[in-house]
Amino acid sequence: MFTEVALESHSRGTSPIRISVNAFLDDANQSSFPIAMDGWVAFVNGPNRLASEAGVPQDLDGDGVFEDVNGDGIFDLDDPTFLGFHLDSNEVQKNVQFFDFNGDGQVDFDDVTTLASLAIEP
Repeated sequence: MFTEVALESHSRGTSPIRISVNAFLDDANQSSFPIAMDGWVAFVNGPNRLASEAGVPQDLDGDGVFEDVNGDGIFDLDDPTFLGFHLDSNEVQKNVQFFDFNGDGQVDFDDVTTLASLAIEP
């Protein structure tokens, strides 16, 4: 069992976050002893998930484009394939800056091939 917490920001930045747990019961309704750790949360501008079964795209190397298109935390050949299937989606076409891998100012199949070549480079 997990608890999901949604945070929203209207600008980029970081903020400290304090986590505390007052009581926690497991699936069998027994007391459990959770470990809560304080930390930081970072807010970055970026696209939303392209499909309900996918994660949120990620910019794994901080270069401003979101190579991890399917949002699974790994940049591999699944990402250009996923982009190819979602090229015409509103999320991709309204966020050209995040998916323009060849730098021509538009998102099209050339970006899929550019992303694929990046995924197979040593």
